[in-house]
Amino acid sequence: MASQINETTEAGGGKRFRLIVSSAEEAVKVIREKLGDKAKVISVKQIDGQGLARFLTSPKLEVIVTVPNEVEQKAPSKNFKENKEKQGTPDFLPIKSEKSNEPTAGNPDYKPKMQAGKAYHPQNESEEAKRSREVIFKSKSSLSQILSSAGFDQELMNRLESHPQWEHIQKLPIAHALSDISSFLKSEFSNLKVLPRTNKVAFIGTPGVGKTTALCKLLVNEVFFNQNRVHVLKLDSDVPNSDDALRVFCEVLGVSLCRHSDELKDVSENDLIFYDIPGVCLDSQNWSQVGEKLDLMGITSRVLVLNAAYDSDVLKKSIHFGIKAKSSHMIFTHVDELSNPTKLWSFVFGSGLTSLLLCHGQSITDDFSENIVNYLLTHTFPRHLLSN
Repeated sequence: MASQINETTEAGGGKRFRLIVSSAEEAVKVIREKLGDKAKVISVKQIDGQGLARFLTSPKLEVIVTVPNEVEQKAPSKNFKENKEKQGTPDFLPIKSEKSNEPTAGNPDYKPKMQAGKAYHPQNESEEAKRSREVIFKSKSSLSQILSSAGFDQELMNRLESHPQWEHIQKLPIAHALSDISSFLKSEFSNLKVLPRTNKVAFIGTPGVGKTTALCKLLVNEVFFNQNRVHVLKLDSDVPNSDDALRVFCEVLGVSLCRHSDELKDVSENDLIFYDIPGVCLDSQNWSQVGEKLDLMGITSRVLVLNAAYDSDVLKKSIHFGIKAKSSHMIFTHVDELSNPTKLWSFVFGSGLTSLLLCHGQSITDDFSENIVNYLLTHTFPRHLLSN
């Protein structure tokens, strides 16, 4: 049976396609030949036949792909309809679906720093979260009380109160005060020491925090947009580290997935190697052992993956153990599950680790932001107050 390509929906300035193929090799071929180099793989899953067909045919792969549409980002000309008709009917079957609410690249507020990542837009925030934040900032409390109610912990308040202009800021109208505080937070972030990533990057963390998903988000960006050659090495511990989903995803991207360092062949000095490390439980002495093992492998870039929805005390404990493993960077996942991510400021400033990403969704190739400051500021302060 030939491969099928079905258009499913508009997707933030482009189109989304659903491919049904017999193998990962076929998926790669179809994507490159029919959808081009700019196509992004969102998800891959195996589907079985229905009824007796599942016993008579091999299972197939369902691959969801998005393709940017530059034409739609520009104002249509008067001959747009005529030109579209001349192009003929595309070689796929259109399927009606709900219109996407994703922000488009034509919107001046949409400023993604990473091509594969989707920058935060205020439209994505729930009305309930907006109302709860606005109630806080409409109160008649002092600025310190307002910020504390908004989620600023004592560490962050101490940082703010050390600002030489703090006394003056407290006397300003709320909009001006928040604007000054935003500038201060941006300045503090820009002064943080930034550790560059090397070509060997290990992803570590507790079980279930989303290490593999975070790895895949960076993997797609490196392969499709930076045009880098990447290898993935999935290591085992006492408990086997399953690679079923990751293996299929790597096959679609044309990336080699290995289970042992001896399998890494023909690796040049310019190639990237991502190491998927098994989850390590808190209170375990294995964190130091993980660090020692990575030392022997010559891996200095170690990304600590943290579930932002966890309690602050758990996050502090995770960072404490992550430092035992000599972590250099960190990624926060499940940020979309927070009604207010203000608590993350203290970890960004005080952990000593370089923040790489905030992941705010389950999409493998989307729903993450590299612009940490803009994302946190927009979620911390009501946008209309900052613009007044």
